[in-house]
Amino acid sequence: MANRQPVTKVEIPADSKIADSIDRIEYSDAYAKEIAGADIDTILKSIFLDAPQWIGVLAKLRDQAVSIFALKPCILEPGQLKAQKSFKVGDRLGIFRIRAKNNQEIVMGENDKHLDFCVSLHLCPILESAMDSHRQTVTLSTVVRFNTLFGRVYFAVIKPFHKIIVQTLLERLS
Repeated sequence: MANRQPVTKVEIPADSKIADSIDRIEYSDAYAKEIAGADIDTILKSIFLDAPQWIGVLAKLRDQAVSIFALKPCILEPGQLKAQKSFKVGDRLGIFRIRAKNNQEIVMGENDKHLDFCVSLHLCPILESAMDSHRQTVTLSTVVRFNTLFGRVYFAVIKPFHKIIVQTLLERLS
């Protein structure tokens, strides 16, 4: 069996652009995992396409529950994603709109009247030796700004699920 790297809670990478994406951060977290080298588009696609079915079920339940509050749906059409080879600023992946992208990081997010959030997929090569040049650390970071009391309550409800989902998505990467 392959040596599966653990997911660890970390600080947001110092060179991440996510901190620039929201002017007042009221919640943040970051989780990381070491994986074999791959480009950022492949990793992003893998995260969304290889998500376990229970995450899709939770997303549908969330969309149904918050539809009365006019929140944006988070369902992503897998067919659209499978056909996409690379991603660019402005592309939408379910609830996420790509705000910034380079070879090292993709920053996605959305603003609404209740809260603003951004998620960063950040890559950092591991250069301990020439043999490790194809390993990298993948970090998923989240920042949130609350715009209303409803935004705070909504996030308090989804926060435990958010943490489990982020860790699960990273665990599935190899």
